[in-house]
Amino acid sequence: MLLFSPKWLFFYPGLLACGIGLFLFAPLSLGPLSLGHLQLNNGTLCVAGLMLNVGLQLLGFGLLGKAHTIEKGLHPERPFWTKVFKLFNLEKGIIMGLIPILIGIIILLRAIFTWKDSGFGMLDTDQNLRTIITAAIFLGVGTQIIFTSFFISLLKLKTDRTA
Repeated sequence: MLLFSPKWLFFYPGLLACGIGLFLFAPLSLGPLSLGHLQLNNGTLCVAGLMLNVGLQLLGFGLLGKAHTIEKGLHPERPFWTKVFKLFNLEKGIIMGLIPILIGIIILLRAIFTWKDSGFGMLDTDQNLRTIITAAIFLGVGTQIIFTSFFISLLKLKTDRTA
């Protein structure tokens, strides 16, 4: 039954994971976070980044599932989804994905130049991990957005079955 309800299978869990992940990831990417006696650092940053990434993947699966069910006639085409799929077309998806990829590359280059400035020696482990984890999450998020856009476009291709 969940297969016929992409909202409950993909969208709502994806929104929850993205929300929690982003809520923790954003401040932790800048530095450790203290909440009373609770100290959050790179381990929490890594888990938050994973939640953000998985949540985004679930949202992408929800879009893919909705596109597929509409194309197969299992769900009616509604104005809301027509607008969503016009907004999330291939070209816009590529641009939306390139933005976090470029941010990830810039962060990664910053880490490389920091390492170079240290003579390619030892770095502060906490800061270096924070930078690398943040860069990796941005690169992963951008890649997911781009390839989800390609797959949605693939699902929406019209074929002439009479030929």
